[in-house]
Amino acid sequence: TAAHIVRWDGSTWSNLGPGVNGGVWDITVVGPNVYVGGTFTTAGSEDDTSYVTRWDGEWHSLGSGVNHFVTALAAAWVEGAGRAGMASVGKHFPGHGGVEADSHSELPADDRDWATLAMEDLVPFERLIERGLEAVMPAHVVYPQIAPDPAGFSPFWLREVLRGRLGFQGVIFSDDLNMAAAQAGGGYGERARTALGAGCDMLLICNNRPAAVEILDALYDHSDAASQLRLSRMHGRGHSAQPERLHEDPQWQAAVRQVALLEDLESLDLPLGDPTEPATRV
Repeated sequence: TAAHIVRWDGSTWSNLGPGVNGGVWDITVVGPNVYVGGTFTTAGSEDDTSYVTRWDGEWHSLGSGVNHFVTALAAAWVEGAGRAGMASVGKHFPGHGGVEADSHSELPADDRDWATLAMEDLVPFERLIERGLEAVMPAHVVYPQIAPDPAGFSPFWLREVLRGRLGFQGVIFSDDLNMAAAQAGGGYGERARTALGAGCDMLLICNNRPAAVEILDALYDHSDAASQLRLSRMHGRGHSAQPERLHEDPQWQAAVRQVALLEDLESLDLPLGDPTEPATRV
């Protein structure tokens, strides 16, 4: 994971090695063999676009801009989790990064229009869905220029956009229906029915037993065969059935060694440990 200096000619990454004069990238290592670079300077001109690239003996461009950066890191996580037998959930759809308000305590409103959201926050979701992302969790955020309801209670966002336009066939988990922002959906029973009607397959209600009982009572006769089929695909595979053996896998051992090298980077402070060991479980 030594930092390589690379040149981008518009279609190809060239590994220039360290100490090359002329046009070079200021490279930041963000993961094993994953790099992000910006401020490319050559012949007196400067391009401030940030590119993300991966090195596996050849350079592969993963795109430019923060959305491609997020996509590259999230895709690496999904791939690694899949190798360990675990499914992954992308959240919070269609994007929580455009608001400052905390949906645990209030209902945030994102005033961006569709074109802006489609070019920014939706990009990682779209790319990860193309790669087989297993599940998505919508945001308790309202996008008033696009649709009137918070995404987690919105058939527009979940059925028309997520299922229809993006072709997502996996599980939709609601965000916690006990959050303050979820009050937009009404009482607990009403929230549950609205979220299911909007397109959720599984409901989360956290740290509130009376509310959980109220929801169960409200949904005593609910049944959805399609949701049950989708949820069955979330079951663990391979190593997940025997997590204590995960650390014996050569791929796991190689990944731990690679990540440990990142501790030498001043920009990272990683409390690394083997999560299969009881002392490091949280």
